[in-house]
Amino acid sequence: MVKTVIVNVVSTANLQQKLDLHELEQFKEILHDEKIYGGRVAYFKIPAMEGKVSIFPSGKMISVGTKSETKAVEELSLAKDFLVSKKLINPVQFEPKVQNIVAVAEYDESINLVS
Repeated sequence: MVKTVIVNVVSTANLQQKLDLHELEQFKEILHDEKIYGGRVAYFKIPAMEGKVSIFPSGKMISVGTKSETKAVEELSLAKDFLVSKKLINPVQFEPKVQNIVAVAEYDESINLVS
């Protein structure tokens, strides 16, 4: 018997508009630091979130750290809605896409990987 558990879902979305990451620094929900990747990314995180959302100046976003496709899409929507509510972007319809699912499998018995 195999027990499989999803440990990370990576999902992306495009806001179809550019952002000034320095504008985002004023909000406690967003981390933007010039020392992290030369300031080329900001991170959105609130306590209710399972993962975090990376936000790029191009308007592209990546959700990481969730354990379901549904949750990954929800967190991208949370980030988008936050940016709209703060008037940092215009409202937009986007299409989140699941890019990767990482799972761990546990087997009841040993597996010979050599032969």
